[in-house]
Amino acid sequence: MSTAPTPSEPAPMNPIARLFNIFLEPRATYDDIVRRPGWLIPVLLFTALNIVFMVAFTQRVGWERFMEQQFAKSPRTADMPPEQRARALQQAATFSKYMGYGGAVLGSVIVVAIVGGVFLLAFNTIGGAGTNYNTSLAIVAHAYMPNVIAGILAFVILYLKDPAEYDLENPVGSNVAAFLPSDAPRWLDSLGRSIDLFSIWILFLLATGFVAASPKKLSLGKSLGIVIGVWAVYVVVKVGLAAAFS
Repeated sequence: MSTAPTPSEPAPMNPIARLFNIFLEPRATYDDIVRRPGWLIPVLLFTALNIVFMVAFTQRVGWERFMEQQFAKSPRTADMPPEQRARALQQAATFSKYMGYGGAVLGSVIVVAIVGGVFLLAFNTIGGAGTNYNTSLAIVAHAYMPNVIAGILAFVILYLKDPAEYDLENPVGSNVAAFLPSDAPRWLDSLGRSIDLFSIWILFLLATGFVAASPKKLSLGKSLGIVIGVWAVYVVVKVGLAAAFS
């Protein structure tokens, strides 16, 4: 008695191919990622790009100029005596420089670790996905690949734009905040930066990844609902903090 042939498993993608295919064939790429979870390569790529960008920013714009922009936006520094303001500016520039390089080195690992844990909890609790932390890390790490494109654009703009006008907090201007007036409230600016084309792309990739991890329990619509719900909570907290400390 003959039996139906078993469909062969697709040939595995190498880690570098995944970085490109996540843009071209996200579902097929995530199917491969779920079979063999791996997150180290994209995180190393993010870290390398962040370090290169920080070096370029420090040379091209500088942290004192960056803090001058921040002081200009803050009413708390408007009435400072000149000497006190100069000291505060120097201290803030030094602190920001160390934080910038520290974030470049460790930021990607920390973000992927935290976001991976949050979405693991959300999808296993709300969606019954039954996935594991390593798979969640791999999904999240590859979902952040659109930030590579945003980073490259930010790097190009860094050398095309007048350094005095470069906005480190919103270098690409791919969000609603780019259309707000310069004196917009901090909470509104924070909300505007959250509504971003690259963020929307990342949300879609996250939803696609978790569907691939649990296709029998998650539809794309349900997965998107969970992802957007978690993102909305994050935005509300971020905007609230901006309003409280502005």
